[in-house]
Amino acid sequence: MYYLIIFFILLAFASLECLNINRTSQTILLIIGASITCLTAGLRYETGGDWDIYSTIFNEIHTSPISFGRVADLEIGYLTINIIVKCLGGSLQTVYFIISIVNTILLLVCLEVYIPRRKLLGLLIYYSIFFFALDMIYTRQSTSLLICLYAIQYIKRRKLAKYIVLIAVAYLFHRMALLMLPVYFIADKHISNKIAMIVTAIGMVIMGTNTDWFIPLYLKVSSMLGDVYYEKALYYISNEQFAVARTISIGFFLNAFLLVIFIWRRKDIEKNEYGNTFFNLYIASLVIYYYFYELIEVSMRIRFYFFIAIVFLFPMIVENAKSIINRIMLMILLYAYSLAYNRHIMFEQPAGAAYNPYQNYLIYKITGKKSTGTERLNKSISITKEERAENNKEQDE
Repeated sequence: MYYLIIFFILLAFASLECLNINRTSQTILLIIGASITCLTAGLRYETGGDWDIYSTIFNEIHTSPISFGRVADLEIGYLTINIIVKCLGGSLQTVYFIISIVNTILLLVCLEVYIPRRKLLGLLIYYSIFFFALDMIYTRQSTSLLICLYAIQYIKRRKLAKYIVLIAVAYLFHRMALLMLPVYFIADKHISNKIAMIVTAIGMVIMGTNTDWFIPLYLKVSSMLGDVYYEKALYYISNEQFAVARTISIGFFLNAFLLVIFIWRRKDIEKNEYGNTFFNLYIASLVIYYYFYELIEVSMRIRFYFFIAIVFLFPMIVENAKSIINRIMLMILLYAYSLAYNRHIMFEQPAGAAYNPYQNYLIYKITGKKSTGTERLNKSISITKEERAENNKEQDE
């Protein structure tokens, strides 16, 4: 129930913002809401995913400068934080806390830049859809993505040098940030509604007919980028947990339906200075979802950099709703979508075992309570493997 309580707190704050509260009240509520999410991620203890991997990495790091960059061939930015923390006598929990603070600040700055009047709504959407994956699993990618998100403003401003510098910094935390470099040259172009629908429709046909084409391209591109990328690509196409295709589910139809909504309200979206850019990023997320369906893990990780656009697109629509009634109706639909997205975690279903119950580092250390993190993580991994194995079976049939 812990995550559900946070959801309803943020929902209440976003609802008050919908009624056009003054800026001071908005700021106070934003600080409270962001503090809750920041502390939740920063003080998590053996909760969520990948914490076992990050724990191993931290333990293998030596405080000597000679060890710099040797551990698991990880990005230099993340390793630097780990080495500094370990040299100062800190633990992995310190690393989590620092990264959580940095991520929260980056998110708040982005909300202020892109949707200053609907920041609380943006925070609610981010928490409901992205928080559990980015802040509770993909620790390195979360920082990389938020830096890239901050850099988006320089596409509109035509500040190429600043954009490249920020993408380079993001690259220090996750190599996938490199994919954002060509975005500068295409993200601000005007894509007609017709083209957007045609591109999406073709993608739906490719995925719906199980047309194989992406894996050879993925291997070719990764080999061109270097050995590190190629070795990672080979791992993703050979590992039984990751070498799984995305199957047709409610998301297959829902993502296209969202495009219809964004096209329908495109004029409202484009009243925002950055509306067109985020609209294009969402189209890119659809391309990744449908065209790269053969590898769900790779598709999902790449897609985060573009799918994050919905954090801003929805508030742009709500802000420009012509009446309070229309605004409320849009908010209700958005609330339902947000709650349903990670319902397995919110409602403590088996698939969300790695997250529930939430374990707070301070409470567990003070009380001496035994962590069940390993058991819950193994259970979650087992469920994921079973689901993906079933998906593979359906694909073969």
